[in-house]
Amino acid sequence: MFPRPPTRDLAGAPFAVADGPFSLLRLHERSSVMALVLLATGIASALMPAGILPTSVPGVHSTPRWNLSIEAPSPASESRDRPVDGRGRHGLGRRVLERLRGDPLVPPVGELGEERPSEHAFPAQCDGPPVAAGADLQRSVASMEPEATVCVGPGTFEITAPIRLRDGMHLLGAGRDKTFITTDSSEVILDASGTAGVRLEALDVSGAVGSHGCRPGCGRGIVPGLRTVITNVRSHDNENNGIGGQDGGLFVSNVELDHNGSGEFLGCCASGIKSGQAFTIRDSFVHDNTGVGIWCDVGCGNGSLEIVGNSVAGNSLGGIRYEISSSPALIAGNRVINNNSVGKGGHGGIEINSSQNVTVVDNHLGGNGDWGIIISGNRSPGIADVAIRNNVLNGDQIRGCGETVVCAGNS
Repeated sequence: MFPRPPTRDLAGAPFAVADGPFSLLRLHERSSVMALVLLATGIASALMPAGILPTSVPGVHSTPRWNLSIEAPSPASESRDRPVDGRGRHGLGRRVLERLRGDPLVPPVGELGEERPSEHAFPAQCDGPPVAAGADLQRSVASMEPEATVCVGPGTFEITAPIRLRDGMHLLGAGRDKTFITTDSSEVILDASGTAGVRLEALDVSGAVGSHGCRPGCGRGIVPGLRTVITNVRSHDNENNGIGGQDGGLFVSNVELDHNGSGEFLGCCASGIKSGQAFTIRDSFVHDNTGVGIWCDVGCGNGSLEIVGNSVAGNSLGGIRYEISSSPALIAGNRVINNNSVGKGGHGGIEINSSQNVTVVDNHLGGNGDWGIIISGNRSPGIADVAIRNNVLNGDQIRGCGETVVCAGNS
């Protein structure tokens, strides 16, 4: 007898399950990716005796790896014309936050569930100056005034130096499956450092280069500024990270960060996204990066860190890492599987290292190398006020509970 599958996701929204254990209808349109983990959790006990779940990967590590397919967020071209209002797949993050609002065990992290600029639909038609494929995109952007909307048409734009944005600019592509900005020589592709209020939307960015001598500032697909908003963007195959550095207030939603990082940048910065300033990342797909998937390090100041409603999978080291920081941090409602694929000690799915004021709640894990959740480190400010609650581990283990780390309701 198969266990009864769940009918609601982490945010309490219903999803469609037909009769039978394998019938899951249009998950990426009708619900969150989390629902797939919930269903798999319910039927895993029936599948494991048959050798279907989990499987081992020879030569990598002995931790079981879960055969749970992950779908990337829907392309920007499909989502740009409709509000991000929680009805689509990429509204999960806000719904999770709304459900946690008022929970006395969750410390305040910004304004939970507050409206952010990227949670409203951008115009279906771009009203700014058009830039067609084959044009010099660097020169076009440089010629425009601050606050301009730059309409980047479909096609491939090859650059040789960073595109330097100006205050308030909105760089709007035709879709991350249609507008491609790439390089084989530039150390940064989109550079918003020193600016305020830039928006980047509906683009594909790839190919930033770098070496050991120029790290950490090179090999970055996108360098945000102050209050940069990045939505419906894919940043991939950059030698350091997909998004790196920022001046504070970064908001990232419905992005895909994959196949970033390289050996030259391991240890310092190789990742999907890394910053020393607090940021928000919601409803995004961060996978198959060399290094860490999502990483905030050395202070993570000027606000609070929110990592909510994301799928984080297959990164070679940690999936999510919060390090040497004491700003409030919330890691909630994420699906974190098959990270630390190299099996390095001290890494795992979710890593809290030498940090304080962290809540890790309602995440679904599985197949992460070494540890599912690991709390460790004795560097300043040390470990304190860490809550690990109501996470579904799927066989992963937690290390570091006790004293100032409260672990409760994890299964």
